[in-house]
Amino acid sequence: MDTSAESDKQEPEEEQAAVPDPVMEEAQTVEQVVEPVKKTFKRVNDKRKKQRKTSRASRKNQTPLQQVTDHFAACGRCSYFWAGYRVIFGEDALKTAVTQSKSDWLDLEWNLQMPELVHKSYGVRLDIKHFHYEGCCKECRRVFIYQAAENEEESDAFCIQISP
Repeated sequence: MDTSAESDKQEPEEEQAAVPDPVMEEAQTVEQVVEPVKKTFKRVNDKRKKQRKTSRASRKNQTPLQQVTDHFAACGRCSYFWAGYRVIFGEDALKTAVTQSKSDWLDLEWNLQMPELVHKSYGVRLDIKHFHYEGCCKECRRVFIYQAAENEEESDAFCIQISP
């Protein structure tokens, strides 16, 4: 028997493996597609609810200073101002301002570095010409008020809202 003719007609096994067979996919119904999505969505929502509960519980355990810092951290300009104020006056001044806060307002100390900090944070130049200035943050609308001292023996006053 001559097997040489048969071997010419058959392709080698390596070439047969390289050619994929056509795949027939079954059409999925809408229910088959939607059910896994609903389950995933439910899992994500459950995780979010759990995270909210834990974050609320952790907020209750925070110090008042940390809570105020979190309020300022929500805005880029205000967080810059809060960090700069901390550098200028120190953390003790922050704690004092927070403990003495009245009805959602902080009365902050004022010195010669503060006009530059307010300018860099909020874009407002507080010059000698300003006796009273009310402004707000362009991002979060947090209001701040500057009041110049009436005589040289007193220091200028600056107050800012805790939450906009």
